[in-house]
Amino acid sequence: LEIMNIISRVMFPTFSRLQHDSQSLKVALEKSLFITATLLFPILFGILAIAPSLVHFLGDAKWGPVLPLIYLFSITAFWASMSTLVTNFLNAIGKVKTTLKLMVMWTMLEWILAPLLTYKLGFIGMGISSALISFTSIIPLIIARRIIGVNFWINIWQPLLASLTMSLSVYAFSNLIPEEFPVILTLIVLGVLIYVPLIFVITGNKLKSDLKGAIDAFSH
Repeated sequence: LEIMNIISRVMFPTFSRLQHDSQSLKVALEKSLFITATLLFPILFGILAIAPSLVHFLGDAKWGPVLPLIYLFSITAFWASMSTLVTNFLNAIGKVKTTLKLMVMWTMLEWILAPLLTYKLGFIGMGISSALISFTSIIPLIIARRIIGVNFWINIWQPLLASLTMSLSVYAFSNLIPEEFPVILTLIVLGVLIYVPLIFVITGNKLKSDLKGAIDAFSH
């Protein structure tokens, strides 16, 4: 989340300066989405891969019930990684009334669903309500697409594919590691060793050029 906040703060003035140039604005938002997905998706799917091992390490009896919540809140984080950036984009181009309506909608949904599902299902109801509400994050994405024609899927499928491949590989390997090994550290290192070369292979020059642009933006 902190990575996402940093990217949003850096890109806000860029979006604001480009608000009268729809083509440049579209390129800037798409590059931001791609970099955000490249940085956040491996962390998110990496957490999902090592969560069972981590819960087992901490004690299944005590921490086992938390595992479903990890997966439910990960759904929220997946959508938030895109909707937060897009909401920031809408604010930067002066669509403050639109974002206010979105915030009111999300607040009302949380006030309705969270107490109801928590009362009915216990603490896991909070995770379910959060996951359900997160799917409405597609609304700001649709709004941004209508404004400047941004293509979301083409900018996230490569990091998504690389992260899923890494996550499944790490999870499969986690069942093969003897318990006396430093399991969590081993899995994290394995995830990095799989994801980094894989994302460069899948994205090719796109990642290199976008990373260079992001570094230039941060340096200024």
